[in-house]
Amino acid sequence: MTTSGTYSLDVSRDQIIEAALRSLGVIGAGETATSDDRINCAFALNLILKSLPIETWLLWCYQDIAVPLVSGTASYTLGPTGTVVGVRPLRIAKAWLRDADDNDIPMTQLARQDYEMLTPKNTPGIPVNYYYDPQLTNGVLYTWPVINTTGYTMYVSNQRQLQDVASTGSASTETFDLPQEWFQPLRWILADEVSHEYV
Repeated sequence: MTTSGTYSLDVSRDQIIEAALRSLGVIGAGETATSDDRINCAFALNLILKSLPIETWLLWCYQDIAVPLVSGTASYTLGPTGTVVGVRPLRIAKAWLRDADDNDIPMTQLARQDYEMLTPKNTPGIPVNYYYDPQLTNGVLYTWPVINTTGYTMYVSNQRQLQDVASTGSASTETFDLPQEWFQPLRWILADEVSHEYV
């Protein structure tokens, strides 16, 4: 038996849309979706992609961010216009503090209520606790105690958002910010999502 030896299957936005519409009987084999159908289904796909991270199992979406700590600063914003610029983290899985000699100190994540109970908030020292509030545009990362020296960087392992798919233009050839094992479920999730509009 001879196998292909390849692992590079990828699908485009339009391939998923047309597979979902074929499943619903909206288009037949060899037919293509209309421009309006593509725009409608791309909107539904983006809604689906934004709801997937509600669960924490999107392991490929975890990344580490370095947050240089500034003496006397208790909070840092993470996001497109934050003190640390990038994609706004949805949640933080773990964090650690690294000193100038590359020694790492694990940090404890606090729930909002536990962070609010800490007093006083401006207690100086080496941070061992943190609380993350994801907000809408920039998330806010709070540390406690508040760093009172230099040479420390906090590293946060966080879950980022999934990338959008565009509705028009070159979107027909865009691929998804998802691994291959998601292609089949995405087809059926999309078919279910738009089924009330077409059936």
